[in-house]
Amino acid sequence: MMTRCKMEIHEKLKKMRKQANLTQDNLAELIHVSRQTISNWENGKSYPDLQSLLLLCKVYDISLSQLIEEDVVEMKRTVFKGKLYLFSFLLVSLITLLLVCISLIKHAGYFGFTLAGLSIIAIFLTSWKLEKIKKDLNLSNYKLIRNYLKNEE
Repeated sequence: MMTRCKMEIHEKLKKMRKQANLTQDNLAELIHVSRQTISNWENGKSYPDLQSLLLLCKVYDISLSQLIEEDVVEMKRTVFKGKLYLFSFLLVSLITLLLVCISLIKHAGYFGFTLAGLSIIAIFLTSWKLEKIKKDLNLSNYKLIRNYLKNEE
């Protein structure tokens, strides 16, 4: 599932590229990515990783803070949203595990073991779902950028 980013950098990237009289192909060559990647960034379909952002800053001779200033608030909101999902799914997993333990104490038979097996499957599915959410929200990329900005200040 490809989601459009709500951030403003896509408009800024397009404007800056045109001001520098660069084509998408030229810019792609300068920062070692494909033309399609540049197109995805400019259309808001994806967000540049930290390495690409730093290379863009060199090309346009600006700081990372200047490049993504409008997006920092949205990044923080997105990271928080991801943490909220994470804690929600972890809570559900822990409650399931607690119910399994109680069931095992009371029934210590095949039913208890079956329930334990099902809860283990549920925990694995929850972990898979968390990774999917993390990927969909592009959290690792945003966290890297946010941490870089903190260290820059």
